[in-house]
Amino acid sequence: MDDSIELKVAVEDQQASDEELQAILATLAMELENQEATVTTAESSSKSADPNYRFMGDESSSLLDIKINLDTLKDVSKWLYERLVGTTTKVKFKYGDLEFEFEGRNDQDRQSAQKDFEDFVSKLEAAKQAQNG
Repeated sequence: MDDSIELKVAVEDQQASDEELQAILATLAMELENQEATVTTAESSSKSADPNYRFMGDESSSLLDIKINLDTLKDVSKWLYERLVGTTTKVKFKYGDLEFEFEGRNDQDRQSAQKDFEDFVSKLEAAKQAQNG
């Protein structure tokens, strides 16, 4: 059974310039692709993003569609969090009605954020199994 899943990843940082945000997204996309994920820029549409979620610059430039193996997603989340600690950057993962959001607060929050992310991935696995019957 294919254990990959398609989800959206949004990045926000009200203190970053559009260029800095694009650099964050490019680095994230490159790391995802290095982990054999398929990454595309999401279509700009009000249906593709949470209307309460503010983006820096054009909405489509802050949103990625990814298809990734769930085990790899766990590794990518650790990689991503290590790079966000101490920043104002926020990342939101969304799959249907399931969402997980974190920001680069401080290193003390890492264990709690990682546990919450593991719970999110477990919910993704359950949703995928239910979808596949």
